[in-house]
Amino acid sequence: MSIFECPSYYNEVDSYVYAAIKPVLRTECLNLEDSLHRVLAEDITTLKSIPPFSRALMDGYAVKAKDTVGASPDSPKIFEIIDYLYAGGVSKKYISANECVHITTGAKIPDGADAVVMTENTGIENGRLCIYKPVNYGDNIEAEGQDIKKGRVLLKQGTALNPSRTGLIASQGISNVKVYEKPKIAIISNGEELAAADDILKDGQIYDVNSFMIGAIVKENGCLPLKFGIVGDNPQQIKALIDEALKVSDFVFISGGSSKGDRDFLFEILQKLGRVPSFKTKPENAKSGIFVISEGKPVLGTPGFPTSCLINAYVLLVPALRKMAQLPYHFNKSLDVKMSEDIDVAKSITGCFLPVKIEGERAFPVVNDNKGLINIAKADGYIILNEEIATIEAGSEVSVTLF
Repeated sequence: MSIFECPSYYNEVDSYVYAAIKPVLRTECLNLEDSLHRVLAEDITTLKSIPPFSRALMDGYAVKAKDTVGASPDSPKIFEIIDYLYAGGVSKKYISANECVHITTGAKIPDGADAVVMTENTGIENGRLCIYKPVNYGDNIEAEGQDIKKGRVLLKQGTALNPSRTGLIASQGISNVKVYEKPKIAIISNGEELAAADDILKDGQIYDVNSFMIGAIVKENGCLPLKFGIVGDNPQQIKALIDEALKVSDFVFISGGSSKGDRDFLFEILQKLGRVPSFKTKPENAKSGIFVISEGKPVLGTPGFPTSCLINAYVLLVPALRKMAQLPYHFNKSLDVKMSEDIDVAKSITGCFLPVKIEGERAFPVVNDNKGLINIAKADGYIILNEEIATIEAGSEVSVTLF
């Protein structure tokens, strides 16, 4: 792709950026309690079988199954109760013919027993157990190693840890795990008009919101945000801040200065750092962006207008973040619903992306007379508009990507 060449469709940019991203391979050792949503950097092998012993699945009585053959309400089988066993305890008694041990769910099966009779199918008469229904070998018992045998791979390298998987690791007595480091994402906001959130606004200034939105997206997708603050429209300062960010981060994200105005210097700066493909959502909207690989590290520049910055981040940055963090690609869900009203694609003031709110099985456009961030903040997701389709008719099925 030559410098400043625009792909025909926006989704081509998505694929181009994603293909250029490399996973971060640095690793660290974490306490299991701190490993939620992190990605394993090694296989976890079972040190113990799961379960580690044969255990009761029901409250009842541990017996030899063959001794219950023919049991019925009219002709119960009679057993001597030789022990009482609860979860965490171990019986030292051996079960012989027509003997049983009272047992609770989760308790280890005593020697000699091969089935558990449910309490509901029993009764007590004169201190002895009456069994009214026969059981088969292995009934109501979870055998040792039934889930997984000792020495097998429990979780593979590259697995993202969720609560159940951390529990699985804990079942092996493992308290520390080797995981991939979170990729470090430098965030820069470019624009003379920007002020930090705790500053007093001067005449003509607005607060920098992009660094907060992008920082939240970075955290949400398994990476570590490094905020480099605000830089004005000074090419030397912009270049110096990018150089500084490249030294300590894995990816540099810049909002603002990606257009081709008199004070937009990002194209020129990034062109000197590497090959610079540019892209647009729709030419007439001037929603442009820039992407370059510099010293093996990606740099993505997007418009400073918050709505455009946010949409570009969801479509381009999020897949890149998840690939770097080695998280599953399916980062957001989509929902198929019906359009609530006719949409004239050519006249859409939000470009290729239509923010919508979902009510029931219908998508309602969230659009007022401007292209402000309020539309996105009120929306549940967005629809990518196809420029080749003039109108989306009311009742048509559309796919909404959820925020």
